[in-house]
This record gives sequence, C-alpha cells and structure tokens, in this order.
Amino acid sequence: MRMKSWVSCCIALILCFSSSLVFAQAQPQMQMKQDQLKQEDVVWQIIQLVVENNLALQQQRDLIAQIEQMPEPGEGFVKPERIKKVESGAIEDVPFLTLDQVENIRTRMVDRIRDLGEERRTYEDLKKKLLSELMSKITRVLTLENRKQNLNELKSFLEERKISLEKQVKAGVEEPTTLFNLIERIMNTSLNVQNAIVELEVLKLEVAASFGGQKQQELLSLLDKFEIK
Repeated sequence: MRMKSWVSCCIALILCFSSSLVFAQAQPQMQMKQDQLKQEDVVWQIIQLVVENNLALQQQRDLIAQIEQMPEPGEGFVKPERIKKVESGAIEDVPFLTLDQVENIRTRMVDRIRDLGEERRTYEDLKKKLLSELMSKITRVLTLENRKQNLNELKSFLEERKISLEKQVKAGVEEPTTLFNLIERIMNTSLNVQNAIVELEVLKLEVAASFGGQKQQELLSLLDKFEIK
C-alpha cells in the first residue's frame, strides 16, 4: 500500500510540479496524516534544492534572463506599441522611419518573442526530465526503506518466536532441528537487513552526488528524513 501511494505521488509531481504528494504509512489514521505532511514537506524541500542547484537549469534561467533584459527592438527611438499599429504602407505614426525599417523592427520583435518562448519551453523540458529522474530515485529510496522496515519487523517476530520455541524444545514439545532452522532464518534476515541498509546508504550518496550540485550534504540530510521509524 505504501509503495502504490509513492508511485502515484511521483507521477503527479513529474507532470504538475505543483501538485501534492501523499505518503501513506501503515499507522493509525491521524498519525498517518501527520507523517504524510512531513514527508510531503521533505519532498518539496528536495525539489526546490535540486531545481535551484542544477547547473543546466541555472544556465537556462540565465539565458532566459538575458533575453528578457535585452532592450526591445527600436527601444529609445520608437515605442513598440506604435510599431505594432503600423500597417503596410502607413508609417505616419513612426516618423523618420521607412517602411522597411518598421518591418525590420517588427520582425526582430517577433523573433525575440519566439526565442524567449523556445528557451522557456527548453527550461520546462529540462526540469521535467530532471524531476522524472529524481522521483525515480526517491521511489527507490522508499522501496529500500520499506524493505528494511519489513525485515526488521520480521526479525523481531522471529526472535520472539525463538524465545517461545526454546522453551518448547526444553520441554520436549518441539525438536531441536526446528529451533536450529529458526536461528538460521534469523541470521539470514539480519544479513538481509544489513544489505538493505548498505544499499540504501549507497543510493542516498548517489542521489546527493548526482542531484545536489553545490549542496550535496544538504540533500543527503533531507534524504535521511525519509527514514521510516
């Protein structure tokens, strides 16, 4: 149930970037809502950090800003509004300009609008791709967190079962081999817990290095907040 909620949330974030995430936990309903809010807040912090510090997005934002700050064609000589009103063969509103000059300014105005639109679309495409890759990694982080938690719960259950089984073996109710098999299963479960922990830590480091930019440590700290208690 937890993983289905995560996958749905990831898809929503990738497509909208402004939608909410829901992180369902197998807890009482009130506690679950509180955890959802906490997890959602962490996700938004991660998204903001990654978007702000991604080099490709930074460069694209700078390019868009440069285009926006460039003066309008003809600025300082004629108001753009007057150029837009001029029809072919009528240049009374822009004295001292020939029709060719008017058309040249108008063409440059259209080109500027087109270029700005293209760069903005490029930025959104880069951002969507980045978020898609990021949410895929976050989903994997949660998968490992769930696996670690489930293995720990299984280990606790088996250890409790071991205490009961030891008494039964001493009383002659159960065979010693049953206890040996249980101990072996506990050892294997402990090993799987450690493997999940190692894999999770490596994945977090990978995400921090790939998406954190100059704030890798801050991103790593945020990823640690996903730990399921």
